[in-house]
Amino acid sequence: MVVIFRSTLCPYSNYYNDALRDLVREYGPKGVLLVAIHSDRAETADEVRVHAQKHGHTFPVIRDPDGALARLLDARRTPEVFVVDQNGKLRYHGRIASKIGAPDLRNALDALLAGRPIHPAETKSFGCSIDRS
Repeated sequence: MVVIFRSTLCPYSNYYNDALRDLVREYGPKGVLLVAIHSDRAETADEVRVHAQKHGHTFPVIRDPDGALARLLDARRTPEVFVVDQNGKLRYHGRIASKIGAPDLRNALDALLAGRPIHPAETKSFGCSIDRS
């Protein structure tokens, strides 16, 4: 499962709209579930729903307006990714891709699906801050 913290208001998060749609098309048939969590209090449920429809996102989208899920996972940025295996173990945490284009999330998913260790298992995410107050 891929849990990704997103925001309709964050340009870094929005940069990956098409990539996430394509990721679901490619990895969904391989059993990978992507779930987006929106912890930005400034977003309404309608804005999140319209944004998902506009960008062809067919994955589940969860509103987290009080930031409980962000606090639980210690998520700090949008976008920020957590890849959890079928046993509930965190296998990758960090960014979707590096600033130079390295496909970190894809590499992590490919390694996980092939039964290989994920290297690196953690990368530094960058983007907009999640207000966790």
